[in-house]
Amino acid sequence: MPLNGMSSEHFNSEFFKTGHKALVTSVLHEKLGYNFLACELNEEYINRLPSGVDQASRNNEFHSFVTFGPKFIKRVPFSKAIAVEEKGYIIILVKEP
Repeated sequence: MPLNGMSSEHFNSEFFKTGHKALVTSVLHEKLGYNFLACELNEEYINRLPSGVDQASRNNEFHSFVTFGPKFIKRVPFSKAIAVEEKGYIIILVKEP
């Protein structure tokens, strides 16, 4: 397991507690819609997830892009572009500003 045996809840708790920031860049269309795309991955986001969606996305329900962490010198600058649909996912294109 990529989470080394940690529960999804414990993984997210540690991720948020250490100051990491992430942007949700794709969602599985059959599980999540556009309102779950291009959002900051935080506790509020996790609390909005429908039942059956793993909060650490162990089943690939969503993917994220880490924009800041304790070892980063500064937050990664980005801008969001148009969303596209591909292979069952809705994907927000992220690019340099």
